[in-house]
Amino acid sequence: MAIDTGDTAWMILSTAMVFLMIGGVGFLEAGLIRAKNALGILMKVYQTATIGLIAWFIIGFSLAFAPSEHGWIGTFDYAFMRGVTLEPMDYAPTIPGYLFFLFQGMFAAITVALISGGIAERMRFGPWLVFIFIWMIFVYGPVAHWIWGGGWLAQMGARDWAGGIVIHVAAGFSSLAGALALGRRLGFGKAETMAQHNVPYQFLAAFLLWFGWNGFNGGSALASNEAAVAAIVSTNLAAAAGAITTLLAGWAKSKKPSTSLAANGCIAGLAAVTPAAGFIEAWAGVVIGAVAGVVFYGFVLLFKEKLRVDDACDVIAIHGMTGVWGSMGVALFASPMVTGGALVGVAYGSAELVGVQALAIVVTAAFAFTLTYIIMQIMNKVTPIRLKPQEEEAGEDVVLHGEKAYLTV
Repeated sequence: MAIDTGDTAWMILSTAMVFLMIGGVGFLEAGLIRAKNALGILMKVYQTATIGLIAWFIIGFSLAFAPSEHGWIGTFDYAFMRGVTLEPMDYAPTIPGYLFFLFQGMFAAITVALISGGIAERMRFGPWLVFIFIWMIFVYGPVAHWIWGGGWLAQMGARDWAGGIVIHVAAGFSSLAGALALGRRLGFGKAETMAQHNVPYQFLAAFLLWFGWNGFNGGSALASNEAAVAAIVSTNLAAAAGAITTLLAGWAKSKKPSTSLAANGCIAGLAAVTPAAGFIEAWAGVVIGAVAGVVFYGFVLLFKEKLRVDDACDVIAIHGMTGVWGSMGVALFASPMVTGGALVGVAYGSAELVGVQALAIVVTAAFAFTLTYIIMQIMNKVTPIRLKPQEEEAGEDVVLHGEKAYLTV
């Protein structure tokens, strides 16, 4: 194994692009909620980068990527980055181990950041900080090991290019669990509107995320090579297709083209193509993104309007359910031309991946949902994790942070 300067340069850039995406998540969620809680959600997302990366340094990276004999969770061999140096690792043989650690740390941090959208406008700040650390250890670490760290699902043949299962399914179903554990916001479904307060924030976020996703998916090749190119092309096509189909679906229902839906549809396409990006041809990226736009919009209507689940930023729909679809997209569209014959999907004559991909999705969704719900319930026994009604009415910005995002609010 030897350091390749071209691969290293690409991975440094990709790491920075993924870091930018964390800010994109913050602006997206701030735009989707009410003005009185804008700083509250930005602070929650920001802390996923600070606490999340420290948790990754202490034990998270080791649990995810240290070797294990049983395949369930990594050992403590890499705790506090012990044994991780500037020399390459088996996972990424042409870049420094330090760089692989940081790139994967950005993935871990942004996964927790997504969950903040499900519990927005009603969770206390202190318990959220504790939750970040606990969730990284008990949920993200094991799931990442199962699929990316050579764990039992990887051994069975499950594949996830850049996090459709590890990130989007895990975050989506954890967000659903958090929303149910905390309960609905005051006024949800009643006379008080829950409409987003800043659609331009959403558009800013959509473009930040779209830009960063090139490093997210392209960087997951862990090298500057043909797989990275294939991933970037399918990523951009899926984003465009998702934006179009979500816009059209919302337009057909409401008779008006929604600017908010157009932005979120793009992200739905990006989330859906993530697990398949480096395994598929360009046309499959279009298909995955186009279907994702409809999947996202349909599940928003199901969860929010039919089931009355108060996932404030629709994380289960925009990430969880599109992650399910895209992860099955690996089994459907994996191309021998892109993978060199290592993976072959249904479209090319093989259904071999269908069962294992479905198993990985179901296991991860059930594990993330159950563990997150239990974590929330245990934390609530120790100290209340939800704002008091009068605090929720006043808003997180003033109550928790003593500040206002806007002087006129």
